[in-house]
Amino acid sequence: LVTLRRTVGLAVHDGQVLRLRLRTLDGDVVFSDDSSTGAADGEALDAARGEVVSTLTWLNADKGDQGPRGPRVVEIYEPLNSAQTGTPIGVLELYLPYAPIAADIARGRRTVTVALGTGLLALWRLLMVISASVTGRLRRQANVNARLAREDSLTGLPNRAQFTELIARATATATQQRPSAIGVIDLDRFKEINDTLGHDNGDQLLVLLAERLTRHVGNENTVARLGGDEFGIVLPEVRSAAAAYDLFGVLRKVLAEPLQLDGLLLAIEAGLGF
Repeated sequence: LVTLRRTVGLAVHDGQVLRLRLRTLDGDVVFSDDSSTGAADGEALDAARGEVVSTLTWLNADKGDQGPRGPRVVEIYEPLNSAQTGTPIGVLELYLPYAPIAADIARGRRTVTVALGTGLLALWRLLMVISASVTGRLRRQANVNARLAREDSLTGLPNRAQFTELIARATATATQQRPSAIGVIDLDRFKEINDTLGHDNGDQLLVLLAERLTRHVGNENTVARLGGDEFGIVLPEVRSAAAAYDLFGVLRKVLAEPLQLDGLLLAIEAGLGF
């Protein structure tokens, strides 16, 4: 008993244990570090039946209003078993200070908060990078779609939709002194070229003619592909009707010049109306 008191006294002195009691299986106190007693409460009887019971409470809470309430503690009831037989012989009642546990919880909470904050910040940065990448890709795709909506995919020339816009713009700004002119070119027997040389060569022919027309209309004028073997010409401002006739005459001669396609020299005929 002296050794037990010395050992318990050291633990109490160090603050590791605030109170220790030994109880019988009936709940009666047979040892207490501070000579205190306690009623045979339900927790002690549960521990006598082999259960471990722990609750968060205050020291001296079992005294009711008879004395000041002590610090926050963890109250533990644990069965004591015989070392020889393993049968229950009593109950150990411990009161451990809750402050160190609360400090550990607070430190853990701060650690979790910092880790969570860091993780959320990293996730936010990742989402920003992904968002910027997706937004940039969508913007580029939107620009491509907008361009394709007004541009012929084969030749890169303005398509029929843009040709219509150019006509409206040219006629709106035309004056008697600076008239505008519109021309349409339709290739002759283009279907026969496709059927004989194949569609790839037919497409190559259209690309070559588009380049040839673009080189000769001038920077201020526009060549468009209207679809199939049709091309359109927009001259927004010409010096006179005679100047427009001259330019269309040049284009007619340009179209008639032979070109090399798949090892064959082809002479193209086309109808041009303006």
